Amino acid sequence: MKAWGIKSRNAGVKPEILEVEKPIAGPGSVLVGVKGSSMNQADIKVLTGKNGGGFLHSGKFPILLGFDFAGVVAQVGEGVTDFSAGDEVYGFLAYSTSTKQGALSQYVSLPSTALAKKPSKTSFAEAASLGTVAVTALQSLRDKCKFQPGQKVLINGASGGVGSVAIQVAKIMGGEVWGLCSSKNVDYAKQLGADKVLNYQTTQLEAIPEKFDVVFDVACNSTFSISSKILTPQGHYFVLLPTPAFMIGFLQSLFSPKACRFLGVQSKKKDLDQITAWVEAGRLKPCVSSTLNFNEVPQAFDLLGQQSPRGKIAFSFEF
Repeated sequence: MKAWGIKSRNAGVKPEILEVEKPIAGPGSVLVGVKGSSMNQADIKVLTGKNGGGFLHSGKFPILLGFDFAGVVAQVGEGVTDFSAGDEVYGFLAYSTSTKQGALSQYVSLPSTALAKKPSKTSFAEAASLGTVAVTALQSLRDKCKFQPGQKVLINGASGGVGSVAIQVAKIMGGEVWGLCSSKNVDYAKQLGADKVLNYQTTQLEAIPEKFDVVFDVACNSTFSISSKILTPQGHYFVLLPTPAFMIGFLQSLFSPKACRFLGVQSKKKDLDQITAWVEAGRLKPCVSSTLNFNEVPQAFDLLGQQSPRGKIAFSFEF
């Protein structure tokens, strides 16, 4: 089958289409023919191997690229009862040091407990834009930060892939949502439901004259030490990757009532089902800035590397 990947991480390496072995639907697993995918900042990290890229994916070459997918069930493995051939599904591949798959491929195979029926109101590209970012927002706020109705959250990086969905999830959960993003995206973040949005180019995070129960550092450019200045006494600083700065913050948090957390997001059917329910009810919408085809993956990496992204770059695949 065809799959986008890299054979090395030499300087200037670009993704290329590789011919690789088609995965199978083993016991308890589902084989999906991919019809849509999307890009995450994690994909750039995997491509370059920097900023935690080795943590997110196998270091063995060739490395196949992409995490998010939506498509049609091609085959179910022994013991699978929740899905049948022809079902429209979506999900994402787990961040793993052992995975040899990529969602920018013709097929993926994964446990039936790690995918869900696609929202009927979305295209394959739109559904594929939701998996990683929506489940990250849900598991971060609900499970790690114990976010409650009436609490206040600041989303640093409010207009990007995770941030644009995190605004909506936090509002669904009954929170007061503040955003921090570039000036050109302030109105966009407000349209998604943020109660107040600040321009990071004129307002430093630590100078905001408010206290927050959660600082959700989607942009990963703050620290626990800085963000704790605007946290409530038992607030949570949350970041998406366990960087060296996070490890320092975690050690500092051991001597503070304030918490420093990160999430190893997991693709779980029950959480994807919750996202689907919110989409079907009109409470959550995909945030897709552009939709490309299978041959345009290199252009997508270039677009993703630009500053101040808005929502997700998605793909519609026809093979």
